[in-house]
Amino acid sequence: MIRGYFVIIAAVCVQLIDLQLAFLLGSRLVLGIVVGIQASILPLYLNSLAPVSVSGKIGSMNQLLTCYGVITAYSLGFLIGQDKEDELWWRVVVGCPIVPCIISIISLTWLFPYNCIERHLEMN
Repeated sequence: MIRGYFVIIAAVCVQLIDLQLAFLLGSRLVLGIVVGIQASILPLYLNSLAPVSVSGKIGSMNQLLTCYGVITAYSLGFLIGQDKEDELWWRVVVGCPIVPCIISIISLTWLFPYNCIERHLEMN
């Protein structure tokens, strides 16, 4: 999962380099594939590590946070004007996915170190 977040950060950085159509289409293709894989793996990962008493709540929270992210992205895109000359705000919106990726990388390495996951799998 952490590798996927690094791929997302790299694809977003490619988008930030230049707003040409080729860069946008190529990086959006990579983002679509990686985010699709992450969206199918993350609920399984969360439910496998969560205690049975809270696994349903964690799955629901995952869906809610995904919806909040989509709403936030649409809101940011709506707030940007249609001015073609102002590329700064487009770069800000395009670069926004880096923030949750960095938070996820830090939280996954801090909250769920590899030895913790390995120990959990050995117990089951």
